[in-house]
Amino acid sequence: MGALVFLGLCAAVYAWHNYAEYRKKQKTIEDREIAIIIAEINEALDAVKISRSPRRRIERMDFAILRATQAAQAFPHTGTFKKFLGKAFKMRTDLHNEIVQDNVRKLMDKARIAKTVTGKVNSATKALEVLKAALGNEYIDKDKVRKSAMAVQLFINQEQLKDYELKAERFEFKANYKKALDLYQDALFFLKKDDIDDSEQAKDIQRIEKKIEEMRERIAAPKVGEKK
Repeated sequence: MGALVFLGLCAAVYAWHNYAEYRKKQKTIEDREIAIIIAEINEALDAVKISRSPRRRIERMDFAILRATQAAQAFPHTGTFKKFLGKAFKMRTDLHNEIVQDNVRKLMDKARIAKTVTGKVNSATKALEVLKAALGNEYIDKDKVRKSAMAVQLFINQEQLKDYELKAERFEFKANYKKALDLYQDALFFLKKDDIDDSEQAKDIQRIEKKIEEMRERIAAPKVGEKK
């Protein structure tokens, strides 16, 4: 009887030893898998930092989040991946916003140094299109994009308004007040019909209205040598 008990204990010890060895091997395999995933995520994040391609940066960021999500499900007892995901979602949002704003900044820099009104407006319009397209991106800060779009639209309007005024001033300088009046009226029509609220352009509207009145007075004034 004692021998049987002893053999039973030996079997139990042997089984426990085998189980412990199995768990040790499993942990080693698991640790190795976790290390590989962490290396993959870090490699992807490095690409996000150094790549010049916006598409690749976004693709690598998405890959890092996907791998971390899979790992968090596969190894729920490990808090490393859950902790990373808590930061990663904000990183992805920041990345998308950074790419949009960087594209807009480059286009607006090009617009500001353009020699012609057409060049300025064309580049700024491209920037506006980038911003409008970004509103369909779920990771974009919509309020920030709308404010940027409004600023770009205002830039476009100001450049077009300057063009109207410059042309009108040239005719005014040549005493061709009728032509100048037509251009100032076109400028006022432009301001009234654009997408910018009139309250944002009140000073411009008042200035143009004053010039229109001035041109009308000059047209109505008798020419030199004419009788009143």
